[in-house]
Amino acid sequence: MAERKQPFDFLSLHEKRIVLDMIARFERAWIEAKALGGGFPSVETYWNELRDGKTSTAVELAALFQLVLLEWDYRREHGEEPTQAEYFTRFPAHGYFLSQIFETLQQSENRYEVVSKLAEGGLGVVSVAVDRALNRQVAHKELKGKFAKDPTKWSRFRREAEVTGRLQHPGIISVYSFD
Repeated sequence: MAERKQPFDFLSLHEKRIVLDMIARFERAWIEAKALGGGFPSVETYWNELRDGKTSTAVELAALFQLVLLEWDYRREHGEEPTQAEYFTRFPAHGYFLSQIFETLQQSENRYEVVSKLAEGGLGVVSVAVDRALNRQVAHKELKGKFAKDPTKWSRFRREAEVTGRLQHPGIISVYSFD
């Protein structure tokens, strides 16, 4: 069965750059807010920047798709429990589109497609992967099978992700999610 294309897949290169730039700014704002202890950005703030009559509906919808997925992940990582109903209230004119977003979230167990192994350490394996939900290439790290059930190793792995997630440096890969 062919994988359903997402709105981002239909954009021109120029339009993709517009969306990716906005997503990068949104992610930076989340990271800064997390470091400062709150005041997280909202999808609406960034999405409304595109709703100026100068961008196409396709760009607006692709941006909404990406922003909702990111906000959902970041909020869950922050300990919140966002609900679908909340998003349907925030974006009432886009119910059908939100349904597609939440269908994508439900498929998140298959979110990362490992492309190739990059490196292996004592605790885990790092691979090059494709994040299907956000249509981007990522580094994907997971615990080695023999450590997956060890609470001490799992705790160490989680601490590493939390500490790394707080860092902002061009030489350090950003942490986007922890599952």
